[in-house]
Amino acid sequence: MIIQKFLLILVLISVGVQPNTEFLKDSGIELLQNGAIKVDEYMRTNIEDIFAAGDCAAVQFKLNGKTMYMPLGSTANKMGRIAGENATGGSLKFNGILATSIFKVFDLTVGQTGYTEKMAQQEEIEYEVGHVTKPHISTAYPGAEKMTIKALAELSSRKIIGAQIVGTKGVDKRIVVLATAIYSGLTVDDLFQLDLAYAPPFSSAKDPVHYVGMVMSNFLDKRKFNCTQEKLLQKMKNGEDFVVLDVRTPDQYQKKHIKGAINIPLEMIYQKMNRLPKDKQIIVYCNSGVSSNIAQNILQQNGFRKVYNLSGGISNVTIPELLEEK
Repeated sequence: MIIQKFLLILVLISVGVQPNTEFLKDSGIELLQNGAIKVDEYMRTNIEDIFAAGDCAAVQFKLNGKTMYMPLGSTANKMGRIAGENATGGSLKFNGILATSIFKVFDLTVGQTGYTEKMAQQEEIEYEVGHVTKPHISTAYPGAEKMTIKALAELSSRKIIGAQIVGTKGVDKRIVVLATAIYSGLTVDDLFQLDLAYAPPFSSAKDPVHYVGMVMSNFLDKRKFNCTQEKLLQKMKNGEDFVVLDVRTPDQYQKKHIKGAINIPLEMIYQKMNRLPKDKQIIVYCNSGVSSNIAQNILQQNGFRKVYNLSGGISNVTIPELLEEK
């Protein structure tokens, strides 16, 4: 009997969406370069009494007022109502979008809202970025699954301006809360104060959204120093003199670690901290940022003043140049 094995490879190609507006080419209606119809906040085109809405029309990004093309079903429905109301004598105004979206990739759910880091850089916004990895419900209840939240906050206003989440469960609820917070102009301090529903089957006593507020508030107040993987790579390239500290177990360290890192497990940090220089920057990490946050606290309380936590831990590191794997 011959048994044959077959390998199925699935390739996804994302090429974008093009609005089908060629029929308007010589109509005098103003179009964006990609063919999307340009409208104002009342869904009016540049020609009187002609309105446009839905996937053929452009929208305004709420955080900067700039025109963008983002065809989403939720947006199209709001635009349709506004266009219909105003075409019949109303005066409804569309306040713009945050490009809030969500999708599934097999078992994973991915959600995003507001500015991405790339967009914030293009707008020359001064911001802080942080990563939070927390379970979607209380770990005291069966079935808790971790999610990772990447959040952006503006330095000057402390407002939360963007978030992306990846996880298997509970992503939808948190991205909706964060989208509402961004829409309402809430600060990172407001996030911690939100009165969110809690019971072990539905959330933890401090929801992942609360942790975003706590972590980002610490970063903005400089109570805690934060280091992203991009900043770490730049430090290495610049030849800066600093120490990278891995506080995971020796087995975890052997399998994969940041290049040049020394390993002192968290439970040994009190006994071995005298090996660390107090006059240098120390960038500490664990798997997700929780144990390294504890190590950061311990070191700061014992006279170390330049201790940085690697945002999101090693599980968030995607730059191959930073990693050394067995």
